[in-house]
Amino acid sequence: MKHYKVCKYNYSNDNYLNEWTNVWDFINPDTLEGKFPEEYRHEERKYINFALSLLNKFEFNKFHYADLQDNHEAFGKELCHLVAENLLIDLGKSPKQFNGNSIDYSSVTSLLRLSLRHVTWFKLLHEQGYYLSFGTDYYWLIGVPDSLNVEVIAKDNGLFAYETSDPWE
Repeated sequence: MKHYKVCKYNYSNDNYLNEWTNVWDFINPDTLEGKFPEEYRHEERKYINFALSLLNKFEFNKFHYADLQDNHEAFGKELCHLVAENLLIDLGKSPKQFNGNSIDYSSVTSLLRLSLRHVTWFKLLHEQGYYLSFGTDYYWLIGVPDSLNVEVIAKDNGLFAYETSDPWE
C-alpha cells in the first residue's frame, strides 16, 4: 500500500505558506461573522471531486466510516451550525450512528464537506485496509493500492499528491 498527503498546496511554490489553511481563515469564531468566498467553495469542490473520483475506483459498499467525531463540543454548536450551512446530516443526534456503517453517496459527500469545514473528523476505511482521512491544514491522508496512480487523480482535480509514510504506524 502507498500513503499520500493530498492537498491544494504546491510545495515547489515558495508562496504556498501564505495560502489559507482552514475554514477559520474565513469565519471569525469569536463573532461568528464571515462567509465562505467563492475561492473557498472552489477548493472545497476540488477536494470532494477528488474523493469521489478515488472512491469510484473501488466499490463504495466496501468502505465504512470509522472514528467519526463531532467537533460541536470543541468549537460550540452555534459555530458548527454556521459553518455546516445546513448540510443534510444532523450530527447533533449521534455521530456514532455512522461508525462501522457502509458509506452511501449522499451522506459521504456531506460528511466529506463537513470534515473540510472542521465540523467532523473521520476515516473512511476499505475492507482491504485502504483509507481516506482528513488532516488539519486542509489536506487529506490516503492509503491506496500500489497500482493506483493517485498523482494523476489529484492533478485531474487540481490538487497535489505527495507520497508519505503511514500516519498510523
